[in-house]
Formats: sequence, C-alpha cells, structure tokens
Amino acid sequence: MWSFDDTQSSIAKRVLANAGYAIGKADLPSGPLDIAEDAYSIIGILSVADWSAAARVIPEMQLDLANWAADRGAGPRQWDLYLVSLVQSAIEDSELDEVERVIGDTHYVRKIVRANVLPEPATMARALAPFLPIETEAATAAEPPLGLLAARLRQEGVDPATIAAATDSFSRSGQVDIP
Repeated sequence: MWSFDDTQSSIAKRVLANAGYAIGKADLPSGPLDIAEDAYSIIGILSVADWSAAARVIPEMQLDLANWAADRGAGPRQWDLYLVSLVQSAIEDSELDEVERVIGDTHYVRKIVRANVLPEPATMARALAPFLPIETEAATAAEPPLGLLAARLRQEGVDPATIAAATDSFSRSGQVDIP
C-alpha cells in the first residue's frame, strides 16, 4: 500500500470533472487509485509527494489498472489507458533516467509523469493539459464574441449605428440584417 496526497488528488479530480470526465475510484491490489473516464479514455491519477513514491508503485499499479479496465469491459478505451503521476516535488537529475524508462514502457498503460505539481488549480490544469479541451481565443476572451466583432468593426472605421444594427440583428435572429 502507498500513500497519496489527498489535497492534490482532490484538485486533479475537480479539474478533470470540470472538463467532463466521470470521476471514480478503483480499489486495485496495489492500492486505491482515483480514476477519470470519458468516452475515449481512462486515466488513473497517482498523486504523490516525490518520484520515489511513484516509482515504487507504478510497475504493479500499471498492470493492476490494465486488468481493472479489462475486467470492466473498457473496449476501445483500453487502448487509451493512462497512469498519470502528479509529483509535488522536483525530480532529481539522478532520477531522470528512471523516469524516462518508466514513460517509455507502454506495455500495459501509457504513463505520464508531471513534477513540481503544486496543489492549486492553475498548476494542476497545466499538468493535466493533455486531457483537457483546447481553449480557443474566443472561449478565453474576457469579452463576448459580438463585443469583439464590434471592436474590430470600429477599428475598420464602420460607423457606430451600423455596428449596433448588425450586432442587435444577430443577437435577435442569428443573422445580420442591416436596413
């Protein structure tokens, strides 16, 4: 049995749940593992304080996770099975070769290791970015798209009355009708 960081794990689960993943827990022979699932993949979340804690359990846990997924009838998702190790501390230079060997071994699951993952949402979102939707500029803009359009039209020299008529028309009908 291994110990995991409950705060870090809670934040990871919240970040993935906000991205549409179903969150659960697998009671594996090697220990409990938080799970995030969507229609395409299954992610095991291993939250630990340092690399040595992850290195001790990954060999057994990856096999247990693969067997757990197979027993549940994961179907095609079994080919998109990940074990993500969220390590709070930095990985030492002397540990890098071992990390590379672990990541390179894809026999049972794909493994991703993230270091310096602090228990805070922004850091966690960066660590889990491969599993999160890509945000477009319009989605992340502080101003709504029609506001961005109006600003661009003003830059192009379109008069304010025409801009207002176009944006109002689109807001009401989904089409731009300028009288």
